[in-house]
Amino acid sequence: MLYLFFALLPLGGSLKGVARPRKIFIVRSSRGQQDLFRLPLYRGRVKRFTRDAKAEDNLQCHTQKLIYTAGTGIYWQPTKGGKERQLGTLPMGLYAAYGGRLRRFIGVSPLGTHLFWPQEVSLALADFAGTFRRTISPPKGRSLVHPAHWHPAGGELFYQTYDKTTGRLLFHFRALSAATDRLIVSPLGVGIKGVLSFESYWSRDGLFLAVNLDAVVRTKKGGRRRFFVIMDVGSGTVVKLPKGYGIKRFHGFDKRGRLLFTAGWGKRKALYRFTPSSRVLRRIERIGVEEVYGFFPQRDVFVVNQVVKCAKPRLTSIKLWGKRRRLLRWAKWTEVLAMDPTRTWGIFRAGSQCRTSRPNLYLMRMDGTLLLRELPKRRFRVLRHLSPSKIALCK
Repeated sequence: MLYLFFALLPLGGSLKGVARPRKIFIVRSSRGQQDLFRLPLYRGRVKRFTRDAKAEDNLQCHTQKLIYTAGTGIYWQPTKGGKERQLGTLPMGLYAAYGGRLRRFIGVSPLGTHLFWPQEVSLALADFAGTFRRTISPPKGRSLVHPAHWHPAGGELFYQTYDKTTGRLLFHFRALSAATDRLIVSPLGVGIKGVLSFESYWSRDGLFLAVNLDAVVRTKKGGRRRFFVIMDVGSGTVVKLPKGYGIKRFHGFDKRGRLLFTAGWGKRKALYRFTPSSRVLRRIERIGVEEVYGFFPQRDVFVVNQVVKCAKPRLTSIKLWGKRRRLLRWAKWTEVLAMDPTRTWGIFRAGSQCRTSRPNLYLMRMDGTLLLRELPKRRFRVLRHLSPSKIALCK
């Protein structure tokens, strides 16, 4: 039997409206099958959620819903338990190519009412109530660039296309209730052959959008080039960036609408904040050869890593005024295994040896200000080596 009974400290309450996670969903092997299980973090027993031949993956939680893939199907269940429902299917070629990395191509709306996912040449949308379905298809000769991104208020999607003949890249903004785009903007001054990767970040009020974009350009020299775009979404204009700083990467917006980014070279590399409306720029902290793991706006903190010889990072948090805190300072290496949907809480793997087969597991706020005791080794040993795509940290 798989029933596990245990009780940790009764850690209730919330942090500035962000409730502490209460459960973990995982995919684990049981009697030759890959099935979903719910593990309570504090007290209770393990619950088995599926019992079939499908191999679940790409787990994510949102508004009391667990969303996941099983083969090419996309499914969801209430986190309290209930009937499994299928929302749609993924293209076989995409599923074969990305597998557990498909999670970032499947996006839940901020209010948890709708979901999008990629098709062969289009974007599929549906609601969880089963009353809404729609497909966004680009005009002939244009290709979609996945994934799309939701506006912070929900109800509108940002997506990209590029022309296969001219290489012109376009930003599209489409309301769920509309049959055509509200706004289309061409943000680049050069044609491209294709987009290699990109990241998109909205300001909290939805007035500004920032995009990191790597593309193969259509120039005589060709090759890969990185673009940085800040857009005033209301006017459809591109905000000019400060020159001469050597921008490396955008990391997102803070609660006051300031864009955070890394810029500089070598040991002179630093973190900056930039206000798009006034174009005011301020340096936060020099980080030298450290790399930014991520920015977490709920706590106004960066997490940076310094890689040790065996390629496991040592993670340090940096507040917007430059205060540093080593996460799990006694550990030789730490890494984040899973985060809750708000990116406020995380489960960390850590240890004194980089290649240990028995890493310790901790639940912690992402800025390191609250460590909620080590998770018991026997009860949570299944998390030690699971892929992050097979774990979801939920309320």
